[in-house]
Amino acid sequence: MICQETLPIMAGPIDTAAAAFNKFVVIWFRIYQMVLAKILAPDPPPPGTTLRRPRIAIVGAGLTGVSAAAHCVGNGFDVHIFEAGPREHLGGIWAKVNNTSGLQIHSVMYRFFPTVFWSKGYPNRKEIVEQIEKVWKTYNLEEKTTFEHKVNSVEEDDKGRWIINNNSDERYDGIIAAVGSCGDPKMPHIPGQEKFKGQIYHSSELDGKDVKDKTVLIIGGGASAIEAMEFTTKSKAKKAKILSRSEKWIIPRNPVIDMLLSFNIFGQETIFSWIPERLLRKFFYRDLADISPPPGSAGLFEETPMVNNDVLEQIRSGNAEWLRGDILEVEENGIRFNRRQQGVPKNGPGYEKVEQGEVIIMATGYKRPSLSFLPEECFAEPYSAPNWYVLLFTLTSININ
Repeated sequence: MICQETLPIMAGPIDTAAAAFNKFVVIWFRIYQMVLAKILAPDPPPPGTTLRRPRIAIVGAGLTGVSAAAHCVGNGFDVHIFEAGPREHLGGIWAKVNNTSGLQIHSVMYRFFPTVFWSKGYPNRKEIVEQIEKVWKTYNLEEKTTFEHKVNSVEEDDKGRWIINNNSDERYDGIIAAVGSCGDPKMPHIPGQEKFKGQIYHSSELDGKDVKDKTVLIIGGGASAIEAMEFTTKSKAKKAKILSRSEKWIIPRNPVIDMLLSFNIFGQETIFSWIPERLLRKFFYRDLADISPPPGSAGLFEETPMVNNDVLEQIRSGNAEWLRGDILEVEENGIRFNRRQQGVPKNGPGYEKVEQGEVIIMATGYKRPSLSFLPEECFAEPYSAPNWYVLLFTLTSININ
């Protein structure tokens, strides 16, 4: 009786202190965003303003394309955005993913433009698209965007200006390739999948799908698989089984830890990388160290880690499983899967079993958009095409980035 009466009294001050601290953090975050906008955001040109040269062509109306265009017009440069998709694709990959998708890292680390104001630490897909559209409209980019206009070629004239799709009536002083790293959904065919009695979806088309009380098989072990598992959790699926060929690093959804990890200025594995890796195994994975990448495999800074707190808790609670192995074929009621022990290479020896399921989600990611519209000299050695996603300028022309 004494404990029952005193617990509420003890909890009161703690709850009050926690609420006060949260309020302080929210106020600080808002002030921080306002200061950034005041200091770093260029002023949008008044409607109808004639902008001077240089004139920049921007390929892609995703987050990067809209941000780049806003910076250009804010500094007096004229721009035109070419987007291959319809108006609904404004926002790039964020316009195409599920409504249950959201930011995995804290929004304090995800500022694509100074005037972006996040309402919470981990905004959802809807809020992200709204912020992209806000920048697009604030900087009067509606009249400077052409949708359903795929760029197939970029050529340089004798004066060093650029022609898009052989339209010599329009010439540009520079090109910004903002096609991103995620294009159309990648949907591989797995032997026997036509025999499956249940439904098969790509992880990008889960809105409105019913998986309640069903066992869901998730193919893939990357960020798309984590988002698919979040969907199954919210949809009250009976169980989710992630079928992954290898282990991926998962780090806590904690802004302090994530910022500390981002202080690796080299952006790659170093002689000290074993320290955060060992700490993650001991304090984050704990009893689930078996599904962490084993020593000698890809390091924490060699691939993009997944940021999530729930996946390990879902596995501990029995609502999900993370299975390492190889998919052999799809059968009527599931997937024939070769389970491997930690450290056994892909397609190595294991234990073959049919994993039963009623729904299959292909968390197989997206195709990488092509940069083939750019001149061939942009990809002269040693700057091959993939390096375009980590470099700002090519070796051959500073007018293309």
